Amino acid sequence: MAITTPNLSNIGISALIAAQQGLNTAGQNIANINTEGYSRQRVENQDRIGGGTEVVNIRRLVDETINNQLVQNTSAAKAATTRADLSQHIADTLADPATGLSSAVDGFFGALQELSADPGSALHRQVLLSQGEALSRRFQLLDSRVADARESTNVAIRGAVNEINQLSGAIADLNGQIIISRGSIQSNNELLDQRDQLIRDVAERIEVRTVQQDDGSINLLGPGGQALVLGTLTNELGVINNPYDAGRLEVANSAGFNISNSITEGSLGGALQVRSRLLDPVDNALGRIAAGITDAFNAQHRLGVDANGNLGGDFFAVTAPSVAAHQLNSGGTVTATLADVGAITTSNYLLTFDGGNAYTLTRESDGQTFTLDTGGVSPFTTATIDGFQLNITAGAAVGDSFSVRPVGDNAGTMSLAIASGAQVAAASPVTVESSFSNVGSGNIDQVNVASVTNLPLTGAPVSGSLQVTFSSATNELTLVPDPLGEGPLSYDPSTDASGVQFSVLGGDVEFRLSGVPSDGDTFTFNHNAGGVGNGDNRNVLELAGLANEALLEDASVSVQGAYELLVAEAGAQTRDAEISREALTGLLNQSIQDRDAVSGVNLDEEAADLLRFQQFYQASTQLIAAVDSLFQTLIDAVRR
Repeated sequence: MAITTPNLSNIGISALIAAQQGLNTAGQNIANINTEGYSRQRVENQDRIGGGTEVVNIRRLVDETINNQLVQNTSAAKAATTRADLSQHIADTLADPATGLSSAVDGFFGALQELSADPGSALHRQVLLSQGEALSRRFQLLDSRVADARESTNVAIRGAVNEINQLSGAIADLNGQIIISRGSIQSNNELLDQRDQLIRDVAERIEVRTVQQDDGSINLLGPGGQALVLGTLTNELGVINNPYDAGRLEVANSAGFNISNSITEGSLGGALQVRSRLLDPVDNALGRIAAGITDAFNAQHRLGVDANGNLGGDFFAVTAPSVAAHQLNSGGTVTATLADVGAITTSNYLLTFDGGNAYTLTRESDGQTFTLDTGGVSPFTTATIDGFQLNITAGAAVGDSFSVRPVGDNAGTMSLAIASGAQVAAASPVTVESSFSNVGSGNIDQVNVASVTNLPLTGAPVSGSLQVTFSSATNELTLVPDPLGEGPLSYDPSTDASGVQFSVLGGDVEFRLSGVPSDGDTFTFNHNAGGVGNGDNRNVLELAGLANEALLEDASVSVQGAYELLVAEAGAQTRDAEISREALTGLLNQSIQDRDAVSGVNLDEEAADLLRFQQFYQASTQLIAAVDSLFQTLIDAVRR
């Protein structure tokens, strides 16, 4: 039986090739020690049939579980970082005395206090006007900062979507190259590294996961299973306008559907979360505060009289609640009005037509729904819901919807409604005088104007003065004139001398009578045409008192209190984002260390490999030289 012996020459050559490949691989590792995403490589050999060795693979040292965790932690950390940065900017703006609301509110109510000390001062009136303008501008400034942050989100959406599409396209191209090069010893290692790095780049912008395919390609899936890459094909994301607000951009999938709400990770998810969780509530909270000041201040200002003797008008102006129809609605209209500012929330609402006479109103902050039935009436005004009412005109189709923002535009549109200091209604519209002929101890005080429906006392229903006269015979007060038939009023000095509260003119005017009036004693109520001259500061004191009055959240929070709560909430969200950033950045760094432990280049290890492969190479050359020498000796022996 013949015995087959290995060919020493082939053994030496195969060893030399293997050594050279080992040296090349070690050199490649060393050369790429600072290359981002590079995975170190190792040569894998096996016995070759017939003797010697052969290189069967140059393997990337990777751990797919660690790589997947790195991708996930990259998305989460980037989202937290984006949230922390954007939230900090808004929180700083709200808390900064130079840009925040507190100093402007203090300045405005401080001007009211100064005017109350000298209500006839033209200078103090002008200062109040200036402080009112400054307060309005401060609301507008804060609104513009929020608008700037919204625009930054729009820019982030456009930029991120373009980058994701470009990166997805590059991943699809690499998939194609990897499929072609599959089976080669080394050529696709660099392609795989490049693809892994591109996947991490996408993960910085949006959450993704990968699905490995049998041909070596991967499918890249985005939020909600949205396919971004399928082998060598891509499904591009898009940017669309919000159907209720063309200035608000949303992310759309390849079919054109809005997927913004499903994006929670990456820089894009962080920006979208800040917009929905912070910017929208801040905008509405500022709008609610502006509405609270405007509504309460205007209501009290209308109960006063200005320097010209005219009843006060609105001091501030804001826009009506915003109602936007979906861009695909078939018809119908909806408007809204504020009915009870104290009950207004900081939420937006969605009104949907269900068919028939039914609508559903959803409070977006917590998902609370309200069922509305128009009863077939058009236009139909709803009951008050969370401080506002809806006026619905028929014409909508089933599924049509409307976005309702009760106070979202108020901060940006708040402005002064009066043009001069003389229009400040610092005085009360009504004065009361005791007749010179009065001999009793009766006294009228605590004169209050609750409404101006039947005022001023220079027109209907009382053209001139209203006289109140006491009759001892009947213990009654007669009213002259008495256009509303409210008299006589009972007053018994023997039991009522400590004081009795009355209201006349349909409740417009309230007063307190005390003491013991004599028969025929008369008190005359007049229109306060000379409010400046007589130093009347009654209404401006009421206006100044609004500073500490609980006007919001069902009469539980003052204007300053509401703003302090807003600043505190913004700070809490910022702190939460910072804590998340610290924690998630720590997890990301750990994932990077885990990857580097498996895939990173170690110079000491590579130096040892260089020495080992160099010795391997030298030994292989010596083997070849020995074979050559032996072969030459055999030839020489044959020649003899």
